[in-house]
Amino acid sequence: MKSIAHRAKSIEHPDVHRDALRSTLGVYPDSGGAPGFTLMELVISSFLVALIGLAVYEVFTTGLKLWGRTYTVGMHKEDVLISLERIARDVRSQLRFQGIGFNGGTDNLSFAALIPDFSDSSEPIYRPGRVRYYFNPATGQVLKSQTTYQQLVSIPSSNDSGVVFKELIGNVRGFNCDYYLYNTKENKWGWSNSCSGDTLPRAVRVSITIPKISAGRKTTTEEETITQIISLPLAQ
Repeated sequence: MKSIAHRAKSIEHPDVHRDALRSTLGVYPDSGGAPGFTLMELVISSFLVALIGLAVYEVFTTGLKLWGRTYTVGMHKEDVLISLERIARDVRSQLRFQGIGFNGGTDNLSFAALIPDFSDSSEPIYRPGRVRYYFNPATGQVLKSQTTYQQLVSIPSSNDSGVVFKELIGNVRGFNCDYYLYNTKENKWGWSNSCSGDTLPRAVRVSITIPKISAGRKTTTEEETITQIISLPLAQ
């Protein structure tokens, strides 16, 4: 009878169990009776907000690193493609000029072309001269020089000591040139690693080797080669 009376009292007063549970958890309602968050709810909410913020930060930083790596690799490849296009433009515009032949090796080539000369006026005057490209493995640079014929004649030595070279592209591991020539011994056309004299190749194959970029924008031992074949309009 006593238990039945206790149950009846609990049903009549449902707040008894709720107050007992709050007392056990150490959570007490606001003294004013106004609705609000309990301490436990605030702790759990703060933990969830911090966890979500940490996850968003990790995703953002990871995406930023991947973007930076892709941007660095893409920019260097674009520099190589632009440099190859500049070489192609100069090679296609080469001309025949007595005293300046088409000469090429595995890592260099030179030929006659019209050179802009600013020595007499602010406007360029195009004069016959020599364009030369060569690779410096010590610095990893592909260098270019433009020298008029008058300047070439005034240079006492033949080792380009008086020629000014400018960087075409840096951070390069290899620069290779091949020449499409007619082989008189085999009676067929083929690629050669050198060209000199009055012989003009039908085409020039230029390859630039660059290092691959790893995560963190660090260079690796892996390499990538970009090649362009340039046809010569004046070749027979």
